[in-house]
Amino acid sequence: MDAYRSKTRFTRNLWLTFGLFCALSVAFIVYVRAEQAIGDANDLRWRSILLGSELREASNDLTRTARSYIATGNPVFKYCHQRIQAMLSGAAPFAEQYESPCWNLNTQGVHAKSMLQNQPALTLSALIEAGRFTEEEKRLLTEAITQITRLNQRDVRAIALADTPRSPSDDPEEAALGPLRSPAYYEEKNAALQRIHQFMQLVSERTRADVDHAKQIAQEIRWLFIVLALALMGLLITTYRALNTTLGGTIDLIHEQLERMGRGDFTQPIAIGPDQENSVMDWLGRTQVQLSELERTRHENEAQIARITRLYAAMSQCNQAIVRCHNQEELFAQICQDAVRFGGMNMAWIGLIDPKTQSIGPAAAYGDKTGYLENFRIPLNPEKPGSHGPTGTAIRENRPYWCQDFQHDPSTLLWRPGAAKAGWKSSAALPLHRGGRIIGAFMLYSEETNAFDDAAQQLLIEMSADISFALDNFERDKQRERAEAERIAALDRLQKITHHVPGMVYEYRLDADGRSSFPFASDGVRKIYQVAPEDIVEDASIVFTRIHPDDLASVSASIARSARDLTPWQHEYRVFFEDGSVHWLYGNSLPVREPDGSTVWTGFITDISRQKADEARIAHLSNFDVLTGLPNRILLQEHIQYDLASAARSKTALTLMFLDLDHFKNINDTLGHAVGDELLILVARRLQGLLRPQDTLSRQGGDEFILVLPECDADHAARIARRMQEQFVQPFVIDRHELTIALSIGIALYPSDGQDFNTLSKHADIAMYRAKQSGRNDYRFFTPEMQTHSDRVMRLDSALRKALAREEFHLMYQPQIEIATGRIIGAETLLRWQHPDLGQISPAEFIPIAEDNGQILPIGEWVLKTAARQTRQWLQDRDHAFLIAVNLSAIQFRQPNLPQRVLEILHETGLPPEHLELELTERIAMDDPVTAIEIISTLRKQGVRLSIDDFGTGYSSLSLLKRFQVYKLKIDQSFVRDMTEDPEDRAIVHTIITMAHSLGLTTIAEGVENAEQLALLQEMGCEESQGYFTGRPMSADSFGELLQAQFGAQT
Repeated sequence: MDAYRSKTRFTRNLWLTFGLFCALSVAFIVYVRAEQAIGDANDLRWRSILLGSELREASNDLTRTARSYIATGNPVFKYCHQRIQAMLSGAAPFAEQYESPCWNLNTQGVHAKSMLQNQPALTLSALIEAGRFTEEEKRLLTEAITQITRLNQRDVRAIALADTPRSPSDDPEEAALGPLRSPAYYEEKNAALQRIHQFMQLVSERTRADVDHAKQIAQEIRWLFIVLALALMGLLITTYRALNTTLGGTIDLIHEQLERMGRGDFTQPIAIGPDQENSVMDWLGRTQVQLSELERTRHENEAQIARITRLYAAMSQCNQAIVRCHNQEELFAQICQDAVRFGGMNMAWIGLIDPKTQSIGPAAAYGDKTGYLENFRIPLNPEKPGSHGPTGTAIRENRPYWCQDFQHDPSTLLWRPGAAKAGWKSSAALPLHRGGRIIGAFMLYSEETNAFDDAAQQLLIEMSADISFALDNFERDKQRERAEAERIAALDRLQKITHHVPGMVYEYRLDADGRSSFPFASDGVRKIYQVAPEDIVEDASIVFTRIHPDDLASVSASIARSARDLTPWQHEYRVFFEDGSVHWLYGNSLPVREPDGSTVWTGFITDISRQKADEARIAHLSNFDVLTGLPNRILLQEHIQYDLASAARSKTALTLMFLDLDHFKNINDTLGHAVGDELLILVARRLQGLLRPQDTLSRQGGDEFILVLPECDADHAARIARRMQEQFVQPFVIDRHELTIALSIGIALYPSDGQDFNTLSKHADIAMYRAKQSGRNDYRFFTPEMQTHSDRVMRLDSALRKALAREEFHLMYQPQIEIATGRIIGAETLLRWQHPDLGQISPAEFIPIAEDNGQILPIGEWVLKTAARQTRQWLQDRDHAFLIAVNLSAIQFRQPNLPQRVLEILHETGLPPEHLELELTERIAMDDPVTAIEIISTLRKQGVRLSIDDFGTGYSSLSLLKRFQVYKLKIDQSFVRDMTEDPEDRAIVHTIITMAHSLGLTTIAEGVENAEQLALLQEMGCEESQGYFTGRPMSADSFGELLQAQFGAQT
């Protein structure tokens, strides 16, 4: 309580000391100000006295300078007078310390002038204001200055009077000085001096009172300052004593104790007396005790940390051993060694349960220096002695057992002598597990009591858990090794099974972290990916480097989708190899999700390159011509649909051309199809060389082509057609054959000739046939007239196919006569078609149609068979030299079985061969002369006669004509018709007859229409004739009657 009161008194004294110091400061300030007031009052009195004196001097100087100037005329005095006047009026500065300028005045006036000019620049009014005068004092000064100014005016008038010129008789000095010496002047001057004196007296009295008052205050302050200083000294002494009481000792003693505590020396306690309680020294003593306790705790914590650190080190070594060791024997030995070397234990051992003996014995140990573990067994049966020790209890109760004081723990009674010999003071026993089952225990021994605190227990529990985890891993590794061995055996069997399976059978694994591998891949992977199976067991990345860059993203996406949705993976993709080859693969597999989050696919991958190639070839064949590689009709339709749509949008023209090679069949028949195919290829290439990129050339089959030209009008189309025909003038060289072939071109324009492909192609086809009919090697634009003709041709074509069955055909016979006798020697069979709707149709119109649609063969056979049967009926076994002439078309003549079929018909009808004459046109015979010679020779050997029809219209070779072995030439009616008027025709007819006679051939003229023609023919030596003049075509009955009449007449 005294210390508290001392502390309170010390604090109060400090505050009082501070208060006294502040009071001293205030007193000193007041004293200083009082001294300043004394100085200010004295200064004011001195300034007022000085100012009054200066005004009095200035007034006297005005009078003196004026009188001096008047008396002497020296201008210096006048100048001084003016300067003093200016100072009094405020027009010039007033010297603060004024000295009379008239004193020590020299005649030059230089000193006086310079003295006046060097005075401080203060006006009289400024001096009055700076003097801090009262109003009364200012009034007296002002009145004095006013009176001085009035006196100065008299001085100025006197000076002016002195300067005024006067007559010599006048005395200027007396006149000027008189006013300055008058009584009034002196009275007024005395009044001004009186005002100055009153001013000085007032100021003196006032300032003297202020000085006395300030001196009194200063004296009082001096006494107060002395009293306060004495009080402050006494208070400081009292405060010092209170401080000693609060500290509980001297400052030196406090410093000594603090220095010793700072060195960490807490061995000598601080002695505290009764009077030092609650003092600083008392606080230091208690602090020393607390710091000593903290130091002791620190040492204990350091020891604990050291133990924990050693246990952490042992645990770290244990974890490393778990990673490094491959079996439990190696692990147990390392764990025991690490627990002693790094964990600070004296001994450690691991025991395993023996199921047979139901006891536990050491499996590994380290640190047993006394042989403690020799023949050491601990029974686990609770009824046997020794089963209730730390180890047995830990195993039986499945919990750690901590023995903190080995020599006093009841459970260690049997083992205390051995522990005392080894120096053990505490131990720990922790159960070990494998697969959730207790298999043994981990025991540790320490030379310290209570060595296993909470932190150490936790670490050792974690260490035992790590050991148990390692034992589980060892067990799993054994199971994995067994499973791996079984898997390898199964894979070997699977490899043998899949060795001959096309493609590869595989198992693909995708881990959750994105890594992939092929745990199994059959030998087929060597062909599929060109890698070895062992190269992808751990890492499948090399497989993905084989996948084509354009397909890699889709493959990865399909795998990810299959893994996400667990749907079957099916994908077609390409791979490329180092040799540059590209192969198509097809993969099919089923995914399964593994417990660890990975996905495993099992399936197969096969090479489908051949299948893809076949598909591509099929796709190509479905769209392109096999021979020329040009688009076929299917692809052409796709192109033209696009071109037609574009033309419709842009309102532009489009041209479709139908091209046909003239006489291409002759090349095929004479040189073979190989040459014909090569010619078609070369034709396609030559045509492509004339086209633009947007044009489409298509082969329709045989020797027909279609050309589509977008943005092509009629003029452009004509230029293209002419250019193509010009290009085809150049021959094609194939196997040393130079082949020249021409084009017949039909042209249809969009939109005028049609707005769809079918219409345009039909119209172009019609135009092409018209070009052929016009002599071939030409082009024609489609016209509506062609459509009309085409419609008729189509109708006739359809009707022709039914005409034979409907018996719409009949034969007419025109007599052939011997000119010399006029006797009928034969007849030409003429085919007629009577359509029920169209009426009589000319052979010139329907025969070409029949040749095009193939009906000419059955019609021709019908004609031959009907004419032969009719002729057999006419002859009726008569032996007459009568011939029935039947025309053969080019189609019939090209039939390889023509001779055989002719003989069969003759045999069937019973007509002798010598009565049949087959007529060939000159052009048919010359198209394939080799074949013609062979056929003619065969028929001639059988007795059938052959003649050349329309002779003179073709290009016969005389050498070939001789080899044909024909017996008759029929002169074309175009020469006979005008021979009587046209000498050229007559010459041609004569030449033909002469040539025939030279070759031993008979001649017959057709188209004889009058007697003049007949007579001329007879004159030229022509043997036979045929025409309207000698006999019109007639029916079989009419001709039979005519023939019967001739036969009867002959009889």
